[in-house]
Amino acid sequence: VFLLETLAGTLVPVVMIAVGFQLTLRLSSDVLKPMAAGLMVKLLLAPCLAFILCRALGLNGIATQVSVFEAGMPPMVSAGAMAIMVGLSPKLTAAMVGFGMFISFFTLPLLFKIL
Repeated sequence: VFLLETLAGTLVPVVMIAVGFQLTLRLSSDVLKPMAAGLMVKLLLAPCLAFILCRALGLNGIATQVSVFEAGMPPMVSAGAMAIMVGLSPKLTAAMVGFGMFISFFTLPLLFKIL
């Protein structure tokens, strides 16, 4: 168990470094447009849809808050790393993960304040 916990603790830093190697600050328009659309869906549209769905199901309180907040989380690093490993548009994947993390520093506090 100790060995597995130790190995698991190294996973996030290694994956962050791997994704970071793919990230570039200058993006071409063929990456910028899909990234902007994807992040808009993930960081703005998904929380709105989660809120509407929670209200439609009659949920309120902490259940709604957690659902909406989770829906607004940035793209997953591990999913991005796997997509890069299999060659699914590495530049776009790294950009969505990297810029998504940065933008979520603004969108998540806004969501928290609204909720």
